[in-house]
Formats: sequence, structure tokens, C-alpha cells
Amino acid sequence: MERLGRIDRGVKQGNLAVLRETDMPSALVEMVFISNPEEEALLKRDSFLDKGAKALAEAIADYMEEYVNDR
Repeated sequence: MERLGRIDRGVKQGNLAVLRETDMPSALVEMVFISNPEEEALLKRDSFLDKGAKALAEAIADYMEEYVNDR
């Protein structure tokens, strides 16, 4: 979130259908909210989308390296 200049709202847990109805490990990532006009505008910028995708990919790779590969 720091790379995107957004507020880190932390990790939350919930009984969400999008997560509950899957047969595999899953996570829901919400980097911005379309209900916020400022953040909605960010979603129209290719540079923001690219930066967000790269940050998420790097976070997943870091997780895999730190937690999964060490097992």
C-alpha cells in the first residue's frame, strides 16, 4: 500500500462468499474502493493498475519465499 500511496487498512477476516465458496486457499485483496471517488479515478490510470499488479505480485513472491519454500 505504501508503494501506491494508499492507507494500509490491515488484514481482516470474514465469512465472505467469494472466499468461502472455493476449494483452494484464497485471499481477497482490495487496494482501493470504487465507492471512493478519488480511488475510483485511480482505477482509470494504467500506471496505477500496473504499479498495483507489480506490488501484489512481489508481495506474493515474498510470501512464497519466506513461508512456503522454507517448509
